[in-house]
Amino acid sequence: MYTGGMYLNDWRDANYDRQHRPERPIPAQQISQKTVGLCAIAYFTLAVSISLLISTSATLWLCLLLTTIVAYDLHHKNNTYSPLLMAACRALLYPWIASLHSEALSAHILIAALGAFSYTLALSRIARTPSLFKQWPIPMGALIALPAILWLAYTKGQLSLNTIATSSGFALWCVYSLRGLYLGPLNASFTIKNLIAGFCAVDLMALSFYGSLSPINSLLFVALLFSTLLLQKKISGT
Repeated sequence: MYTGGMYLNDWRDANYDRQHRPERPIPAQQISQKTVGLCAIAYFTLAVSISLLISTSATLWLCLLLTTIVAYDLHHKNNTYSPLLMAACRALLYPWIASLHSEALSAHILIAALGAFSYTLALSRIARTPSLFKQWPIPMGALIALPAILWLAYTKGQLSLNTIATSSGFALWCVYSLRGLYLGPLNASFTIKNLIAGFCAVDLMALSFYGSLSPINSLLFVALLFSTLLLQKKISGT
């Protein structure tokens, strides 16, 4: 689904990229716009087919996610509400994946989805307007921190060392990422690429509070976080 969305995004932005980002694959003639569109359809079809083979109960969430991805890709330029669509794409992953395991919608899933929505919304707004965080530090900071705040509030009576360590690591990573907006000349790209990698921390925190955290899981997500940073040196995350 994610890869299909990336292809559809490039297909939709081809004319814009020809004028403003000629290094992108389509204007650079590395691949044709038609081929990119067909690849998007193929990836979406593959994702839908696999999802339906695993569980037909996931159909509702699958349709909602696919509709949101397509809506974002086709209408994200000069659209005030596109950060909300992007945030919804990330949030809908949780109930979709849970439904693939025939798991009923629970408070854990809703909190994970809401936290992911909030974090993604803040990231999208910062990517559009880097100065926004300085203008509204408390609301924007609250949006970024909401995943940890929600989980801590929900499990305050049964906190473990793992959950405290995970929340602290998430907080430190966010502070480290946001320094690009404050220290020296504005370095929004530093903040954005680190917050993108921070999605690994958001997911790890959900596992932690859901009771599914193990040392192997922790190491895997840390490795994924730094792998995301390394890969962004080759492939832009925006």
